Amino acid sequence: SSSTSNDAKEHKSNQHMKLALLAMGELLHISRPLYWSYQIKQYHHGQKQPQSKYLKKNSKIELLKPLLKSFLMDVLSHYCTKLALSNNEAAATTTASNKMQPSMTNTSTVDEIQRRKMRWMLYLLRSPIWDLFTKPMSISLSKVARYILPSWIGRPLVHYVLDVVLYWQRHHFMLES
Repeated sequence: SSSTSNDAKEHKSNQHMKLALLAMGELLHISRPLYWSYQIKQYHHGQKQPQSKYLKKNSKIELLKPLLKSFLMDVLSHYCTKLALSNNEAAATTTASNKMQPSMTNTSTVDEIQRRKMRWMLYLLRSPIWDLFTKPMSISLSKVARYILPSWIGRPLVHYVLDVVLYWQRHHFMLES
């Protein structure tokens, strides 16, 4: 009887911990765009005067810290959510007490977690990562590809790939702010 009581308390405590992790993961997921938007506003508020190209590059570097914090919030959100929903046998059952609790066996939950993780790629399209790394790297790789690939396929392929990347950066990076 005492063992059953302790098991029930431990199970309940475990469920509370999983619920807290799930709530923390969702809170991080929801607050991350707000944090990033606030940091961008603060950055632009401090940039009132036109700057030289050198100063603009250095000021973009200043945005790396908030961007990395934003990315860290995404990663922590992912792992908190995944940890809360993993090995959750109780959530997979259909008892009345946990009908509303999500489960990793729920395909829409799995799809949502995967969708969030795939959107991490959009960090490569955001400033300052775009300006400091992705764009220069894309241009350098395109130059290398022109020499490696035969000219009849190399130039059109390189132009097409660069156009697609530039299109995504200009029009779709705003999906995740």
